[in-house]
Amino acid sequence: MGGKAKFKKHTAADLERRQKQVNKGGGKAGAATRGAAKLNFTCDICMSASPDIKSYEQHYTSKHPKASFNKDAMIATAEALRAATHDESINRSHHKGNKMLSATTRLASRALHTSARLSAAAEQASATATKVTLNLTTPYQAFYKGAEVELVQIPGVIGEYGVTAGHVPVIAQLKPGVIKVHVEREKDVQSFFTAGGFAFTHANSVTDIACAELVKVEDIDPAAAQAGLAKYQAEMAAAPADSAAKFDAQVGVETHQAMIAAIAGSTQ
Repeated sequence: MGGKAKFKKHTAADLERRQKQVNKGGGKAGAATRGAAKLNFTCDICMSASPDIKSYEQHYTSKHPKASFNKDAMIATAEALRAATHDESINRSHHKGNKMLSATTRLASRALHTSARLSAAAEQASATATKVTLNLTTPYQAFYKGAEVELVQIPGVIGEYGVTAGHVPVIAQLKPGVIKVHVEREKDVQSFFTAGGFAFTHANSVTDIACAELVKVEDIDPAAAQAGLAKYQAEMAAAPADSAAKFDAQVGVETHQAMIAAIAGSTQ
């Protein structure tokens, strides 16, 4: 018990002494804190250091004129890094040899700088965009590449949704269904049937849709779709419960049912 009490008393006194050094700005603790108190501006592109925000802005605009500079975001990033660096100096004083935190802080610094710059650029692009930039592809064909369209209707697994300019970022898995591309809303509309895939809508009004298979609804053979449905229904009925064969047959049934529904919808 005596040893524990002495240890606690010593720790409290030690912390109090360190706090006084910090307040006075003296000693090793004060030096560490003074270093942490200064905002550190490091270029996320070339990793050059600047002593203050003004110098950093001059460096950024002269060396990287095509990059977007967001002053408020950069200051917020530097403040976050300062806090992380301060935490790191305290951690080193109690746990010598802990190099992992130092490496993590450096990685976090670069990530924070990059995220702020990309976020600012995306917000600026989104604010000025009037159309969706669409990339619609399969492994063997690009149906749209960098095309500007007004609306894209997407059959997501958790629900169908539409994407216009300025849509919030979203990632969605696709279910068998119809992707409708409105090059000009309600006037020039192209309908594609997909068996599944993924859609990525970014903050800069770019939407990437990757599908395993894609076909124009108008090119689907109704008789072949009906025959495929009958085939998979028979396989599903014959397959053992909870087997891979039953699962595959169920996927085939759902896909062909969606295909037939797409054909019916296109004729209305």
